[in-house]
Amino acid sequence: SLLSSKVFGNETNLRGKVRAKTRRVGATRFEAM
Repeated sequence: SLLSSKVFGNETNLRGKVRAKTRRVGATRFEAM
């Protein structure tokens, strides 16, 4: 269960990073408009 929880944590971290990137891109686009 420890290994699966570690992999799950990595997946959530990757998703969080992608969300942060999309959030930044969206903010810059909104500011440009």
